[in-house]
Formats: sequence, C-alpha cells, structure tokens
Amino acid sequence: MNNTTADTLSTFLSLVNSPWIQGLIIEILGGIIFLFVILVLLRPSFEISPEIAKYEERNRSCYAIKIVNKSIFQAFDIYAQVSSLSYSPAQPSGTNKTLQPVALTLSNIPHLPNRFNKENDHAVWFRTFEDIETILNDPNACIQIKVTMKHGLTGLSRIKFVTYTASSLVKSGRFESGNSLKIC
Repeated sequence: MNNTTADTLSTFLSLVNSPWIQGLIIEILGGIIFLFVILVLLRPSFEISPEIAKYEERNRSCYAIKIVNKSIFQAFDIYAQVSSLSYSPAQPSGTNKTLQPVALTLSNIPHLPNRFNKENDHAVWFRTFEDIETILNDPNACIQIKVTMKHGLTGLSRIKFVTYTASSLVKSGRFESGNSLKIC
C-alpha cells in the first residue's frame, strides 16, 4: 500500500469509529429492520384452497373456493375475482390470452376476524353457479382466482392468485370447517 491509500483508509476508519457515525449506522439498520417488519410481516396472511368444491344447492351445481385468514389480525376489504382464461395462437407468433369474468354470488366481504375466532368466521367461501368443470375440460382454458385483502392493523394489502388448470381439481363435497382446506 502506498502512503495515500493508507492515509485514506486511516481517515475512513477514524470516521467509522466516531460515535456519531456509529449511531447513524445503527439508526439506518433499525429503520431497515422496522420497514421489513411492517412491509413483510404485517401484511395479511391468507390461504386459497388448491381445489374447488362442487355440491348441489337449489337443484343446481354450485362451485366454491375457500379463503382462510391465517393472520393474528383481522382483515378488511376482502375482494375476490374469478376469471376464465383461454389461450389462442396469435399471428404471426405468440399467444393471446382472453379473460372472461365468472359471476360470483358474493365477491366483496368487508371484514374477516383473525384466525383465533371461535366461530370459524375467519374462513369464507366464494361461490358460483357457472359450470366450472366445462371450462376446465377445455385444454386451452383455466380458472383463476385473484384475492385482495387488507391487514387490520396496518392497512397494507396483499394480492394472491391461484390458477386451476384441470377438471380433476374440482372435488365433490363441501369444505371442512375452520382452517382446513380439505373437501369432504
């Protein structure tokens, strides 16, 4: 090392050893950790069922997808959107994607309690009477659900998507109560 490099390194080390600089570094690290906790850990935590339940209601086939609030906090402004996606070749190359909305009996829920709720109100089904199995029997189509949920403490949102690609993902029966996503 030449003398100039050694002087620069010595000056830098003396600055880092300064209580003012150490305090600044600790404050910056504390801010980063705080942002991590707020932006990652205090966002809604929820699950979407990997399968679709099919059962009879009012002499018609009803299809349901279950959402479970897994957070220790309440959730607000829950919104679900189910779409039928179909794919077709584009000219001269590529693929076109076409979205068709699937009508839900209810798509907005104002509030879901936390996961410790004794009445199992922290889980909800989004239902439709449209024939999901026929859509999924088409090899160029699939069903996608998009769920948006806001955290009860921070107001931060999370959006999750699940895509159902085959009619084998439709199971006869109803979802078990509570946290379970099993269809019985």
